[in-house]
Amino acid sequence: MAAKDVTRQAYEAMLKQELSDAEYDEASGNLMGFFALLMEIDRDLKLSHISHD
Repeated sequence: MAAKDVTRQAYEAMLKQELSDAEYDEASGNLMGFFALLMEIDRDLKLSHISHD
């Protein structure tokens, strides 16, 4: 296994357990999807605010 990156170390510390590569890949994908959704919502809210001004 390659050296763990900071994101993986932080995620494992948050979960208080080590993850296999497959578990981390799945969690990372879900986490990235979640943040992408948040960024899309934020963008939509900003556009909505601009259109109301």
